[in-house]
Amino acid sequence: MDELWAGAWWHLGTTFLRQGFLPWRGEITPLLHLRLRLELFAPSESQRRVLRRNTDLRVVTRMAELDDQRRELFHRHKVRFAESIPNSLEDFLGPDPSSIPVPTLEFAVYSGATLVAASYLACGHESVASLYGFFAPEWSRRSLGILTMLQEIQFAQENGYRIYYPGYALVKPSSMDYKKRFHGLEAYDWTDGWRPFVRVV
Repeated sequence: MDELWAGAWWHLGTTFLRQGFLPWRGEITPLLHLRLRLELFAPSESQRRVLRRNTDLRVVTRMAELDDQRRELFHRHKVRFAESIPNSLEDFLGPDPSSIPVPTLEFAVYSGATLVAASYLACGHESVASLYGFFAPEWSRRSLGILTMLQEIQFAQENGYRIYYPGYALVKPSSMDYKKRFHGLEAYDWTDGWRPFVRVV
């Protein structure tokens, strides 16, 4: 998986793909494949604010398992999408995400006993890849998608991983630009490989 991710391969469940463009708002738009060198990462001030704002929540890390509670939250979250609407959680994680194609962890965020967000991190040998995250729409002001990314990054740093793949964004500005706001980013050039990327402020 380390070699595949380093070559800009991705996987949705058990389907592997490598693409440079994505249909977006009626256009074929260039993709921006990103990765983060963990030794260069430190949270920005806005990311530290996200952590402080959510200290009342509890984050549980465990092997990924799918159940009706997570599927229901996934379907509630996907109403935020106007296009490229995801079909099911299994499309992203596959039927057995704890081990196939690689071990995948869940970062579940709770307010009391209520699940309010979850994200999924696939684990290679030296690198990890964030597969998908979702949250309860009524919690959107808490930036829980950023929170789970920061939790994934912290886990990866503490466990000796070198590279964190946050998934792709678009070359042009889009709703995916939050992935461009991390220190230590690199972007994939289809000719020259990975090159430093100046983060979006």
